[in-house]
Amino acid sequence: MKKVTDSYVEEFLPFKSDPDLLEDYISSDGAIRVGKIFPDLDLLATIIAFKHCENEHGNSSPLTIVTASVDRLDLIKPIPIVDIRLSGNLKELVIDYIMIKYIINIKFNIVLIKMEYLQEGVLKNIQPTPEVDRDALSMCKTILNARFTMVARDPFTGKAAQVNTLQLENEHQRKLFQLGE
Repeated sequence: MKKVTDSYVEEFLPFKSDPDLLEDYISSDGAIRVGKIFPDLDLLATIIAFKHCENEHGNSSPLTIVTASVDRLDLIKPIPIVDIRLSGNLKELVIDYIMIKYIINIKFNIVLIKMEYLQEGVLKNIQPTPEVDRDALSMCKTILNARFTMVARDPFTGKAAQVNTLQLENEHQRKLFQLGE
């Protein structure tokens, strides 16, 4: 059984701090290419799903996890050339049944992958240490929200795979889960 917070992942795209990275993402008109960001979001969703499937020793079972759909992607404002944080975690686990005994699909609904921009100098303060300065990160501004549905399959049989259940820790999480049922 895993908590919602166990699958939390964050990655940084330091466009302002790393000109070489910016070169890979910038278009001819000087803007960030949104299409170049999509694979990063998909990869983050996959990492979150695999992290949820890890056992207590941090090992994942041999699962095939694929993106079933991108359910929603809200680009709130154009992506500025600043240091960016991508973060997300598993929000709900949905099991689809045809009959009680036969599990058809297990879906991971990763409701919130956020893209936020960091204020000038914040990335420099958080990269050198494993401890993240949450006060500094609270100054982030949301640019994009995305929701992915991921599906876990047994790589040998191609059938739905057993994954960790989701421990709902508060009323808000329980309500979100009930909406998914």
